[in-house]
Amino acid sequence: MKQEVINDIGCSRKGTLKRASYKMLVSNFGIPAWTIEDADYTDEKVTVEFTFSINGSPVTVYDYKKEFDVRRNPEEITDWSIGAKDINAAIVFVGMLRDRGLEAETK
Repeated sequence: MKQEVINDIGCSRKGTLKRASYKMLVSNFGIPAWTIEDADYTDEKVTVEFTFSINGSPVTVYDYKKEFDVRRNPEEITDWSIGAKDINAAIVFVGMLRDRGLEAETK
């Protein structure tokens, strides 16, 4: 599974990836497509995002926290949100994560 640069505007939370360390994600997917250090703008909710395209539909894995802290270390995160525009793309993506032995589910 390879990351792609995508337009993720309109994506919303469709699932969860649990008990997955930042190092595990980097090992599986490479460096994040976006981090807060890269941003000219932030909505103060996300500090790290991995991006994918499933059958032409955007899917993201990101940290979403109610208590935003730019000093938050991504290596402390173990539960991630899965975002998508299309629930079917999210379902396919969750299946791919499970095939890699990761714990994921759609909501």
